[in-house]
Parts: sequence; C-alpha cells; structure tokens
Amino acid sequence: MASARELDPGASTLAFFGAELRRHRIAAGLSQDDLGRAINFSGALVGRVEMAERMPSQDFADRCDEVRRPVGGPETMREQLKRLIEATNSTNVVLQVLPLTDTEHHGADGALTILEPTDGPPVAYAEGWRSGRMIESAAEVADAIMVFDLIRAAALPRGASLDLIRSVDFGP
Repeated sequence: MASARELDPGASTLAFFGAELRRHRIAAGLSQDDLGRAINFSGALVGRVEMAERMPSQDFADRCDEVRRPVGGPETMREQLKRLIEATNSTNVVLQVLPLTDTEHHGADGALTILEPTDGPPVAYAEGWRSGRMIESAAEVADAIMVFDLIRAAALPRGASLDLIRSVDFGP
C-alpha cells in the first residue's frame, strides 16, 4: 500500500481529490481525526479518501468544502454568536450546542425542525443534501420528535452552551 506522500494526483480524479484534501487538511493544521470530527465522518474515512481508496460521497465533499471555506470572516462570526446569545433572552428560545466531539449523533443526516402549531398536529421538516421533506404522518412525526429529543440529550446543557459560545475568540 502506497503512503500518502507517494500518491500521484495525476493518476485519477479520485487521487487528485485525495491529494487536495490532504494538502488542505495539513495546511489547516488538522489531523485526519480532527477533520473527521469537524465534518461528522471518521478519521479513518478521511484517510481512505486521501489515499484514493474510497470515493467520497457528495455530502463528504460538501462538508469538507464548508470547513475549508470561511464565511464572512471573524467579525461576521463574532456578530452571529452575539446574536445567538441575545436570542436566549427570549423566554421561548433554548440554545444548546452539540459538541463537535460528538460525531455519532442522530442529527448527522441533516437539519431537523419540529413545528408545533397551536391549531393542529405537529409536523416535521427534514433537510438533507439537495432535498427537504415535510413530514406529516403521525408515526413519522413521532419518530422525528424522538430523534430531536436524542439530539438535545447529546447537546451541552443551556448554561454550558452559552459558556462555550462566550469563550470563542476570533482574535482582534
């Protein structure tokens, strides 16, 4: 088996992707496990993709791109975090952070929203890559509520979540 240093990026599209992934990961100062945690995949999978032993899924590639591409810069992130903290002053907002170290949670498939209108039964909305789906079946909504509860159970408590957000330092 060839080492990562011996991978020829010109050998195939898969080898090129793997070499570029490795180059960007190392430039960011991340281990394979660090990158895996950041994108909710295993470090072992990152290694296999880097070695052109495994074709990355579109979701894998999209998540790597999101980690690599800063959106808005430090000032934008600082303002977004301030707004989240301000939102918690409302009595109907509970903010909980799911730690990046928890990579095996039920929410890894995409965003899940539970809607509980006052004039009807609850519904759910599930988002995935290039798709979204309104869930109205009572049995499926019950499953979605259970998944949502499991995600919340894995998240940090309210106070610890706020402490974590307040601790983020984006520099000057």
